[in-house]
Amino acid sequence: MLLGEPLPHPTPSAWIAWGYLVVFGSVFAFTSFVIVLKLLPINVALTYAYVNPVLALFLGRLVLNEPITPRILLGAGLVLFSVFAIFKVRQTTGRPFSGE
Repeated sequence: MLLGEPLPHPTPSAWIAWGYLVVFGSVFAFTSFVIVLKLLPINVALTYAYVNPVLALFLGRLVLNEPITPRILLGAGLVLFSVFAIFKVRQTTGRPFSGE
């Protein structure tokens, strides 16, 4: 308003999307994450930051028919391989990956 921009007039579908994000993206997801932090080791709980975008790719394909290119599949595979490798190193050595 200070810069003279017009007031927004969201459509009903925009309000529905906003409500969905509030409920599932904030309340439900945050509550689930807090519960996971209490129940699982921190290194397991924090892998959501890597795995969630990969899941979002496939949900986007399923729900919105978004394209998944070979380059996207390669990136998703690298992410999943990295998470697997970190857990494998920890399981084998009993300590977290140090990068050395």
